Amino acid sequence: MGFKLTAPLWTAEFIFHGTGNSGSVPNIECLTATLGDHDQPCRTCHAALTPEGRKNRRRNTGAIIRLRRQNGTEMTVVIDVGKNFRESALEWFTKYGLRKIDAVLLTHAHADAVNGLDDLRVEHGRIFPIPNTTHNSTPASSHLNTPSSNLLPPIHFGERKPSDGLPYFSMGFVLVDIVYISDVSHIPDYTWDWILAVKNMQYTALIVDCLRIKPHISHFGLAQAVATARKLGAQRTYMVGFSHEILHDDWERLGKYFQNSRTITPSHGDTNHTITKAVEDIPKEPSVWIRPAYDGLRFLWDSNGVIQDLNSEFNDNELG
Repeated sequence: MGFKLTAPLWTAEFIFHGTGNSGSVPNIECLTATLGDHDQPCRTCHAALTPEGRKNRRRNTGAIIRLRRQNGTEMTVVIDVGKNFRESALEWFTKYGLRKIDAVLLTHAHADAVNGLDDLRVEHGRIFPIPNTTHNSTPASSHLNTPSSNLLPPIHFGERKPSDGLPYFSMGFVLVDIVYISDVSHIPDYTWDWILAVKNMQYTALIVDCLRIKPHISHFGLAQAVATARKLGAQRTYMVGFSHEILHDDWERLGKYFQNSRTITPSHGDTNHTITKAVEDIPKEPSVWIRPAYDGLRFLWDSNGVIQDLNSEFNDNELG
């Protein structure tokens, strides 16, 4: 007897409106550098200016979730509105037919997450308070009708200590069955307990911070992102928050390596063997689906846990 899925109660579209760090990519310093400023030109920043290298062009990290219910109603939630949110909105709202914003979720009170708030002066809906990023707080949840969006208990955003000795916090979210953690250097045990208790089945996707290969005081590096992906065990993991250290294509190659445990060789022009060195101290197993997100990347998922890529126009065939 065959098994037939019931019609989904809802479908949701996830759009990355930005996937870069606070400074964005390309970096102006790299583009204006003259001979002698650096040993060699920045491959990522220069590639970002070419049509074939467009995935290297990254605005401040953020996301858009458009939820469509079976009864025809629709809700749009935006995560973070950073310094270049207006440029993101001009591109993706027009390209993907987005018109209204029902809620804005803010992860932390830095410029790359909140400086675009002024562009939301027209009443779009409820704007959530900026989280307290210097003091511990009790776990909270914020229900956006049904299904719900839940605030994670605070996650550590860097080891910098304010005058009272407490760490700097950033917020993550569980949105239906997507875990979103964009700015993090450490996830406390109590937050892990909360994430794993919310859903007793496999999450559809994890969105996780990964600034560069090596860890940073305020951000995950590659090893931490991979370890987090393996611990959560979502169907897919997308990395965000990139600097200009390596090309998008090299991040793709690293992702395939951790999924298939194949050998990895330097890419053309990688004279420092950056990506081969990157995996030396990271275990190959267990296998995990992990890829770099890019600005404008979209995927669709539904209440049955089915996920599919929506970016055929970018010839992105590696997401299956």
